[in-house]
Amino acid sequence: MKGHPMFIVFGSKMVGRKKHVRSWGRCHKCGTYGKQRHYTARKWGHIYYIPILPSGSQVRVINECRKCRNGIHITAADVPRTLEGAVRRSNAAINALVTGQERYDDAGMQEPCIPTLTGVARTFHALAEPAYTQWLLTTLREEDLPLAHAIVQGQILELNGDLDQAETMYKQAVTDHPDSEFARRSLASAYIHGGDKAKARDTLDTVLEMCKTPEDKVAILRILIGLNEDMKDYSEACKCYDECFELSPRLTGEKKFAKAY
Repeated sequence: MKGHPMFIVFGSKMVGRKKHVRSWGRCHKCGTYGKQRHYTARKWGHIYYIPILPSGSQVRVINECRKCRNGIHITAADVPRTLEGAVRRSNAAINALVTGQERYDDAGMQEPCIPTLTGVARTFHALAEPAYTQWLLTTLREEDLPLAHAIVQGQILELNGDLDQAETMYKQAVTDHPDSEFARRSLASAYIHGGDKAKARDTLDTVLEMCKTPEDKVAILRILIGLNEDMKDYSEACKCYDECFELSPRLTGEKKFAKAY
């Protein structure tokens, strides 16, 4: 009687997870909105899932998707530099807001202040640095920047999966600052993540009217296309496609986008 073939299970996996934190977010790879995790670990080669040999240096894994398992890897040596850069951008954005500016200079590029601060809040969370998150919120409050404070606070609530409270925070920001395009965009994002596509579409329709540049309008229209298609409102989706092509003719050469139309 012939013996059964022997299979050897080998590969690699991350071992020794430290500074493990969780959050909610949209995967940069598969597009799924769901639970993510962030941790420091080292990749080891394994046989039958038993770690045998290290195959690299320690890394900080951020935004690892629970569905597709993809994430972003930062070498442990680069983490302090990443944190330093986030603090520098925070200070630059806050200083610009204090002087009434909506953008700040970052190595010759004019970057939007409040989106930068929400991005920094995500970085602090992913690096497991709650003290820096608290510093950011405290500074915004002390500098009397209520809009930025509300939106950053809402972002932190979203990261922790508290969409209801995040939505409440964004609604208050819209009420207090009705001319803030980013407050409305943040509210629309909370609606999308919470599954209320109709409210998200209504909010983004208002944002579209507030956009100042063709690029900003196209970005909003692309989100609206997805919402309309999800809602099976193909007539409205086609209108959004047409407006995109009118604002940015180069999109006709973007095969995937043009084919979807």
